[in-house]
Amino acid sequence: MAERKLVVYLNKGITATLNYASFWRPQDILGKSGLYQILGKKTDSKADPGKMLITLGNARKGKHWMISPWRTLTLVHAIQQPLDPPQITSLQASRKENETTASLKTTLSVHGRSTDKVSIDAFWKEHMDDFADNGPKISNKSAHVISIPVDYFNQRIYGNAAATSNEPEKKGGLVIHEFGDTRHRWINYKPVATSRYREYFTSMLKKSKEKLFITNDGPVFTDNTTADKFNSSNNGKVNILSSARPAVPLIDYVIPSFNWASKPKFSDGGNTETHYRTGNIRVYLKRPWFSSGEGERLGVVFCMGDINPDLARHFTLWGKDPIFTGGDLNNNNAPTPDDFTFPFSADKDVVSLIPDKKSVPEKVIVFAYNGLYDEERQLYYADIPVNCYKAYFPFIKLALCRYQRHSLRDNAKGTDLCISSVVQTDWIQIVPPRTVTVAIDLAAKIFLQLT
Repeated sequence: MAERKLVVYLNKGITATLNYASFWRPQDILGKSGLYQILGKKTDSKADPGKMLITLGNARKGKHWMISPWRTLTLVHAIQQPLDPPQITSLQASRKENETTASLKTTLSVHGRSTDKVSIDAFWKEHMDDFADNGPKISNKSAHVISIPVDYFNQRIYGNAAATSNEPEKKGGLVIHEFGDTRHRWINYKPVATSRYREYFTSMLKKSKEKLFITNDGPVFTDNTTADKFNSSNNGKVNILSSARPAVPLIDYVIPSFNWASKPKFSDGGNTETHYRTGNIRVYLKRPWFSSGEGERLGVVFCMGDINPDLARHFTLWGKDPIFTGGDLNNNNAPTPDDFTFPFSADKDVVSLIPDKKSVPEKVIVFAYNGLYDEERQLYYADIPVNCYKAYFPFIKLALCRYQRHSLRDNAKGTDLCISSVVQTDWIQIVPPRTVTVAIDLAAKIFLQLT
């Protein structure tokens, strides 16, 4: 006697639906089936004998619903996790001015046959400066952005498409990531697929002493179009631009400062060493910082040409001390960026001033410096080196702003949100630079020169 066993082979993650029915033994259907006898009678003179033969043949094979009604059988090769991990193949982030959300134009590849839904999760480092803390801190943040249903035949999903039809590709709108503020961030986005067959493993998941997963994590999306020149660890992350201007810097006070640098020189068997003392301006700033997010800096504003007297309040100015008869500055009442590159260069950019009712946006040059935190004073500070040439204790009035390079900027639309409103410091004198050279000749004689 036959085992009467039906064996069906299915690949992993496959669901197949089929109809099955029994069939009569040839001698039984001829002698015992009244329906078969009825189907075999020609009750209509117009009936097609050929079609009648086909109907009778199907009945003998168990394919006629009146004689051998079929049942629907669903076969499932259930797997605990999606067979293939999902992947974000493209992602472009965009924002509008003052928006607290980011719109993500995404494309995902999925294994629809084993995936019920695909989620996009985000994680990043949040730069915060809360008065409740003793100083700034960096914390790890994460968020669930969206879950997208996946249809059985889907292989690729565009945007937030609700995949409900049997198509290899499904198109939808933008994925929206809500941040709750307008600040700049570097974000990692990762897709996570959930098994279509998780209900088959409910009992096993409950009984297992080990932690079992019904998800398959895809790789973190790498954006090869973005790079952070100040922090290479951000390279490849998605750059979410700041959608609002930074807050106005709160200046506490400014003081003269200096910086030492040395340059040894060896020649003719002798030894010469030169020490440089540069004149700096140290600016102390009140908390909080990071109003525009990671990468916020203190900017010094310069005019790109002759200063319009109506806009002089927006630019850095300087002048000689009339009491001393030292050398000249740059024959101008305003320094240029070239006067601020000594001894090191800051981040340089060309941006637009905030327009007011009486003027149109004007392009200016900004030199941006890192804001360092002084735990003792509970203040931020930045050292700004100034080359005052041979002038003796000249005066300078700095025009300062907060600067965020990673802000919305669109020249075609006239959008430029990189700098805050500009504030000027009080006049302060620059410490003149000094150079000390010490030379020792072959006779062990020491020569000292001070300039």
